[in-house]
Amino acid sequence: MAEELHIDGWARAAERPFLRRLDDIALQVESRYTAELTDFLTPREQILAESMARHHNLNITFFGGYDGAERQRALIAPSYWVERQADYRICILSATLNQQRSASHRHIMGSLLGTGVKRKKVGDIGLNSEKAYVVMDTDLADFVQANWRLPGMFDGVIQRLDHVDAFPVSQYELTNGSVSSLRLDAVIAQFCKYSRSKAQEAVKRGHVTLNFAEVTNPAESLEQGDVISIRGFGRLKLMSLEGESKRGKQRLQIGVLKS
Repeated sequence: MAEELHIDGWARAAERPFLRRLDDIALQVESRYTAELTDFLTPREQILAESMARHHNLNITFFGGYDGAERQRALIAPSYWVERQADYRICILSATLNQQRSASHRHIMGSLLGTGVKRKKVGDIGLNSEKAYVVMDTDLADFVQANWRLPGMFDGVIQRLDHVDAFPVSQYELTNGSVSSLRLDAVIAQFCKYSRSKAQEAVKRGHVTLNFAEVTNPAESLEQGDVISIRGFGRLKLMSLEGESKRGKQRLQIGVLKS
């Protein structure tokens, strides 16, 4: 059960509601002998979902519309289940951009949320010089096509695609380093080249999100898969924990994505 998994110490207290939902999904799979689909999950949520599926001896697979997607839906199923791509109920919307204006991920996401669509129903957003691509829940695609507007940014109609041959993604630059602890402020200070006090102030002022949710505690402990967004800098992703150094520091591999 989710409570037992939390007591074992591998999940934060704030993640307990998500774990309860996962546990409910797993119990439905066990009782109905069928597959269940989640919303789009962050990298950290994917790790939790995988652990929950193992706890229930269930199969779990992920897909986010293209290979290497950051946000992905999880398909939780009995061990004998054979997945199909259609099971994930994902499509991609494509909008041609106005070449006279500059669009950003923030603009695109803000306009989508303005239609009333929840963030968990939207996967990754990709931008190139000509188009914006949005991965999303198939069930909402018609609604978004009819209501999605970004004045001055879009030229032409919004198209619905089953796939994109080369989804435009921003690549994390991998770097290694060590920190005295896995505190949020310590990791920000080390990998953003901030002073410790500047890192703490950024968190306290609400300029930092953890796994796309507000965080105001500089002492929050980080876990593998966490994504940290820092206003004015970009993102950090904790790719892996590499053990302790000879001096007792925690070695990390971090992905850096500057805005």
